[in-house]
Amino acid sequence: MPLIQLENVSYRYNQVTALSEVSLQVQQGEFVAIIGPNGSGKSTLAQLLNALLLPSGGKVRIAGITTADATSSEIWEIRRRVGMVFQNPDNQLVATTVEEDVAFGPENLGLPQKEIRRRVDWALEQVGMTQFAGFEPHKLSGGQKQRVAIAGVLAMEPDCIVLDEPTAMLDPQGRLEVWETLTSLHKKGITLILITHFMEEAAQAQRIFVLSQGKLIKSGLPHDIFSQPFLKEIGLRPPQIVELAWQLREQIPIPPHIYTTEALVNWLCR
Repeated sequence: MPLIQLENVSYRYNQVTALSEVSLQVQQGEFVAIIGPNGSGKSTLAQLLNALLLPSGGKVRIAGITTADATSSEIWEIRRRVGMVFQNPDNQLVATTVEEDVAFGPENLGLPQKEIRRRVDWALEQVGMTQFAGFEPHKLSGGQKQRVAIAGVLAMEPDCIVLDEPTAMLDPQGRLEVWETLTSLHKKGITLILITHFMEEAAQAQRIFVLSQGKLIKSGLPHDIFSQPFLKEIGLRPPQIVELAWQLREQIPIPPHIYTTEALVNWLCR
């Protein structure tokens, strides 16, 4: 059974259709990216994945639970299993110290104090923020704040983390810190669903879903997505290395599956 399954899902804000008949599946342990121009429905889709929104049509199933029919206890279970990290970490930080912030979720689950302590220590270690446990969140850098937000989700011990543009408001150093954290988490078996407008980030995913005007117009492996010119037609710019490969391909027979700097360098050196 897929961890996440959408069947002909639509969502409307009043009379405006944000998503239209979207169907997709995500398996446990996958790392997928969702890309699309502004207004394509990416953030709406993210909120449907942990029942912050319920579909206007179709079905969203999380670990076999249909969100629209879920009881209140099942909704809590869905949100425990599928954690959300938003674009602005300040919107998720609620306590006066880092460790209190990470403890917020487990405390709301009513867990024993000893178990909360274990989860907080573990989550901070996973994101490399143990030494900042006693710091005030507002004194941290943007990248550090986002890592604390991820730790707060991890403390709930989810199967999956949905990240809605988590690096959009960060400087290059902050983006690198968050990206290294995500890479480490995926290696440890956490399912990641990354919504991003940075094509270089999307290129690192195992699969990519492309949204445009509320519809899923394409899905596939990164080299399937980036080997075709349709991205520019919907207002997205491929990774710079892909554009370079396109230009070089006019002179030398570079294979279509080249979409990362490492792959292009290796091929050219051979």
